[in-house]
Amino acid sequence: MTSKADPTSSQMIVYTVNYQYLTSTQVNFNRYAGATVNPSGGYTAVFDDVEASLSSNGNLASTKYTNNGTTYYLNNTFDNDNNPMRNVKGYVKINMFHDTELGHNNLISQNRNYIGSLTGSSSIKGEYTLNSAKYPTKVIMKYTSSSFGSNNHTYNYEYNK
Repeated sequence: MTSKADPTSSQMIVYTVNYQYLTSTQVNFNRYAGATVNPSGGYTAVFDDVEASLSSNGNLASTKYTNNGTTYYLNNTFDNDNNPMRNVKGYVKINMFHDTELGHNNLISQNRNYIGSLTGSSSIKGEYTLNSAKYPTKVIMKYTSSSFGSNNHTYNYEYNK
């Protein structure tokens, strides 16, 4: 992992993330987690070491990382239907480690637990209405958190013919 402050702007941090594919389903990488300002100028970037597992369909199955004394665990379950971004070349692979709801298929459930200096849990449940080609036309994502309560987000999709 490398990072540096941009000398022309006190607001920009430039960093590189290295993905290490241990097997076809095991990936380790460093995720940007924030920065602290150095009194002498510039920033020190903070990164989390993430262990990720992919399913046989290439979806993000689980992650584990530690940040500030708390270990975070995430487990996903996906259906076998098509995600709207499935055929956008490279989109899923580029974004799935940052948007943990994204996959080649649709997220059915996500469970997060965190233990350490902070303790709690959260979950997401996805409900899908599909068209005849097995792509979603409507999605209701139900978010529940032990700290922040619950809420729902509804997404509607339209496709060109």
